[in-house]
Amino acid sequence: MYNKCCVPTCTSRRKDVSFYMLPKSEIGLNKWLQCINCERLRSLSSQKLRKHFVCRKHFEKRFLAITRERVRLCPNAYPTLFTVSEMSTGIPQTVARIAVETEKSNNDHNYCKKRQHLDHTYCIPEVVEKRFKASNTDNTETESDINSYQQPSTSTYESGTMEVPTADKNALHSPITRRKQHIIQTNKLSPHCAKLYRQYRKSQRQLNFKTRAKQAVKFSKEQSFVKLTEKLNPIAKKFLWMQIKECTKKARGRRFSDEEKLIAMAIMKQSPKCYRFLHRIFILPSKYTINKMIAKLNIEAGINFQIFDAIKTEVNTWDEKKKYCSILFDEVALEVAVSYDKHKDLISGFVELNKKTSDFADHALVFMLRGVVHKWQQPLAFYFCKGATSGVELKDIIKDMITAVGNTGLRPVALVCDQGTAFQSALKSLQEDTRREQIISGERIDDVIVINGHTLSVIHDPPHLIKGLRNNFLNKDIKYNEKISKWSDIVEVYKTDCNLAQMRLLHKLNDEHVIPEKIKKMKVKNCTRVFSKTVAAALSYTAQFSHYADGKQVSSTLKNTAEIISFFDDLFDSVNGTSYNKTSKGKALRQAVTEKSSHHKFWREAILKLQSIKFIDNQGKETSVPSLKNWITTLKSYQRLWQYLSEKNIKFLRPRYLNSDPIENFFGQMRAYNFRNTNPNCQTFKSTFRSLLITRFIKFHSDSYNCEEDSGEQLLKLKSLFCTKEKSDNTKQIHLFESSELSSWVESESSAKQETINVHSRAYTAGWVIRNILKNNNCRQCEADLTNRESNYDKSSINNWIYLKEFKSIKEKKLIYPSEHAVRFFGIITQKANKYLETKPQQSYIIKNIKTLIKSKYLFDFINCELHKDAVSEHFLTLTLRLTVFNWCNVINKILKGTDVLRLENKALPQMQLKALNKLKTKLRNKKIFK
Repeated sequence: MYNKCCVPTCTSRRKDVSFYMLPKSEIGLNKWLQCINCERLRSLSSQKLRKHFVCRKHFEKRFLAITRERVRLCPNAYPTLFTVSEMSTGIPQTVARIAVETEKSNNDHNYCKKRQHLDHTYCIPEVVEKRFKASNTDNTETESDINSYQQPSTSTYESGTMEVPTADKNALHSPITRRKQHIIQTNKLSPHCAKLYRQYRKSQRQLNFKTRAKQAVKFSKEQSFVKLTEKLNPIAKKFLWMQIKECTKKARGRRFSDEEKLIAMAIMKQSPKCYRFLHRIFILPSKYTINKMIAKLNIEAGINFQIFDAIKTEVNTWDEKKKYCSILFDEVALEVAVSYDKHKDLISGFVELNKKTSDFADHALVFMLRGVVHKWQQPLAFYFCKGATSGVELKDIIKDMITAVGNTGLRPVALVCDQGTAFQSALKSLQEDTRREQIISGERIDDVIVINGHTLSVIHDPPHLIKGLRNNFLNKDIKYNEKISKWSDIVEVYKTDCNLAQMRLLHKLNDEHVIPEKIKKMKVKNCTRVFSKTVAAALSYTAQFSHYADGKQVSSTLKNTAEIISFFDDLFDSVNGTSYNKTSKGKALRQAVTEKSSHHKFWREAILKLQSIKFIDNQGKETSVPSLKNWITTLKSYQRLWQYLSEKNIKFLRPRYLNSDPIENFFGQMRAYNFRNTNPNCQTFKSTFRSLLITRFIKFHSDSYNCEEDSGEQLLKLKSLFCTKEKSDNTKQIHLFESSELSSWVESESSAKQETINVHSRAYTAGWVIRNILKNNNCRQCEADLTNRESNYDKSSINNWIYLKEFKSIKEKKLIYPSEHAVRFFGIITQKANKYLETKPQQSYIIKNIKTLIKSKYLFDFINCELHKDAVSEHFLTLTLRLTVFNWCNVINKILKGTDVLRLENKALPQMQLKALNKLKTKLRNKKIFK
């Protein structure tokens, strides 16, 4: 039966030795019954015999396949050991059994024996001649003798072709082909032979793989492969080689290089849905592999020493000309939201400048590097701020950034930014500090900034400057040398050109360029198309006539407006050149600056002209325009930089390398990365910044970007970026509670606000926590301590809501009914966690700090299981705190988005919720609900 061996003389039990079921096949079953020789078993049906087993003691070792996991029987095994002596020695002693064994062995294992020697005397010349003579007398007998040699031998080998000797004499010299031996019955191999055969097949596969790999490498080096891929870009060529290299490997045996992972990550971040589709067609790394590589970079707000150390390593191999760079910085708007990162145990979404505060962040301040002589760029760092960064804080950040960049070996020579109020305030303060030091030391006074021995010039972004002039020109008149220029002149010429001319003079202009109410003021191309030689020529052409075609009188200020438009066009061209070509469509100023170029003369004249230009408002009063002053500062910085670089034996200066286009492109890529996220929050900004930091070698530019495409290369190489280890100075230190801080918490416990969560809903949530704990814990004592076994769940019971929520159609209870002690302790944890989050949500290691507080004051006395008490209490505490933190972030985000309307009417909101409400009111100040 099941627990006993079916051999009559055997008393073995299943718990002592392995049992084997009788074979299913009729031949194998009959052989087993013949060996066992039991009449009772022979009388049973095949279905009942399936319930009988034979123990391992009745089988020889050659029938056993021993592995690490278990001992199996060979396919053709049968019992041969029955007496005590046979089972002790492992050798069958009965002659009949030995005969059977010998017969089976001959039939089963002759494939591994040597081929029996055949009589080859027929090949001896004397024998052949004698048989030829006897052939005339006894032909039949000779043929039978010869045929006896032609019959193939029967064996388990598959014989190859073999030439049979004939009666011809030439047969004596014919070659005999060696017989090919192949195993055709692998199921009849012994365990040892089967193991050898598997190793042999494995070596054959490895040999075939190496051959295919060598052929693939040879193919890649052949002229045909070179011709096939010579017109592909490096990324496409790398992708094609990845398909060739990995196609012969299994899915878990593929290994990808860093560049191949980055190509895959660039595709995945553009569209995860597209990446899942392409993953089914092409060989690509898994999503887990890509995320694991990204996680190597620990990117946080502020100066990241991992990035700066990698820059320092890379810059050590550069020459001095390549080290000259400019520092770009700008701000981008973010969505106000908070999110919890369980891996780093912190909440993001708060202001992070020189220190982290509990104010909600709605802007990000980003710093970048860009080469002045060579084309390269590198994102450096970012900060989260509330609104525009204050001038005082920005001043300190700029000092730290210049110092950190200088320590890497680079040579910063310029600061590039737009015309933000905070930016101008910080730069002005830095210039005043430098001017004060120059006066004390008796040096020549200029508008440079000197920090740690690095002299930097201030450059305001030329596209922003030209937009500033256009925006002021829309509602003000320009006065130069007592001559007035008006924007209305451009509007009149444009309307006349649209209405009366069959072939338009200004065919590239539309309403968005000229009509003030329709102009998109942030678009640079809408501005530069108006400030062009074509528009200036159209104004000069129209000024020659006294009246328009419709009879309207031509304005007397058209000629003056044409001169101003032509000047603005030359002014922008002089700071937007990059080419060495001397013939740039007739625009000499839109080229690189050289020693003999016309830039120097034009800049001197332009500075004097900008100082004389005045803007007149509708009331006839002169108004100050910051763009004029910033244009003068920018032109003087270009002059100063050319003088400095020419002394360093640099013959060319590309003015376009000194604008904010790289950082504007960076913002555009960030909004288009992974999905169309036009308004990212702090968490998505941080993750996207990290991804772009290592994938910007695959650049993409959209026509909707408010800047020109930038072709600068990434400064950091992948190897140097991922090989740099993070310093301990960059990691956040754990904030543990001081004794005074802990005592203040305990003292203020009595004045805590009454908990708003209903006790029944708290019990339901505690049941979810206990369910997760009991999934991996089968201890009945722990289950009894955490759950409630009562049968009456009336209104007074804490589990009344759970009882009502239970599906009555199901007989068994599926929901967890927590004990009263568990619910009470759950409420204490959530209360302490919410209070901590309302006072210090910006702290690092939030859950760890709250655990320190709770463990120092409370004990898990309701858990009586000594074996699992520590593990269960830790799990209970972690799950409850994580749930509380996620719920707190969700409540804050609902208030910030304005979806939690009912809470807005509550005047007794906690501190952080009140801050979120005030932030929402600021955002929606003009709506009636907040008036």
